[in-house]
Amino acid sequence: MHEKLNKSNLELKQEIEHLEKELEEEKSKQSDNDNLVRINRILSLLLLIKKKKKPSKKTVWRRQTILLGFFEKNPTFPILPPLIPAVAY
Repeated sequence: MHEKLNKSNLELKQEIEHLEKELEEEKSKQSDNDNLVRINRILSLLLLIKKKKKPSKKTVWRRQTILLGFFEKNPTFPILPPLIPAVAY
């Protein structure tokens, strides 16, 4: 009877160890998936930034107009406006 209990106890310990290993593997897979999702989000943001880095001519013109208007209304502003070339359309 004592031997059966020891054997059963050993089998249960082995099963627990096996399940713990499986759990660690699943956690590792989930962590890898989480990292891939984070990397994907970062890459998406980088692509958006890269696309927005080159503004359209219309956007450049709009920004130039705003800056020139600001400096015309504030001629005593201590910083000189940057030289902005005209954009041809």
